[in-house]
Amino acid sequence: MSDTLTRGIPATVEAVGEAGCAVDAFLAERDVDAECRCAVGLVVEELGSNVVRHGSADGAPHTIDVAVALAPREVTVTLRDDGVAFDPRTADAPDLEGSPAERPVGWLGIYLVRHMIAGMDYRREGPRNHLAVRVARGRQVPSPPAGEG
Repeated sequence: MSDTLTRGIPATVEAVGEAGCAVDAFLAERDVDAECRCAVGLVVEELGSNVVRHGSADGAPHTIDVAVALAPREVTVTLRDDGVAFDPRTADAPDLEGSPAERPVGWLGIYLVRHMIAGMDYRREGPRNHLAVRVARGRQVPSPPAGEG
């Protein structure tokens, strides 16, 4: 049984959802713990959806390559896309003050991803974003630091 999964998908909400389901099935078949699977699912759904909503806003067809690699202590999710350059490591933290109805919309997905992963690397090569996200295996999903959640 292979320890890697690779899918090339169109940059659409439907395709990102289907990729998330395929990734979850791949991890479940390899007995990856539920906490890790939850975090990996969030990574694929949130960061893939950001590519669709923001990186593909020019109306042209775009693609996302989704790759998942298993290692004994972590799962690495790599997303490569041909959308607008964007490094999620530089995104501002969301405004968490006040009621949800009063807060500006946005940035919560990246915020949640940051607090559920072991690390994130980004680079831009020519016309493509390359994002690698590492998720720890076999431990509880960490809570946000005090004062941030």
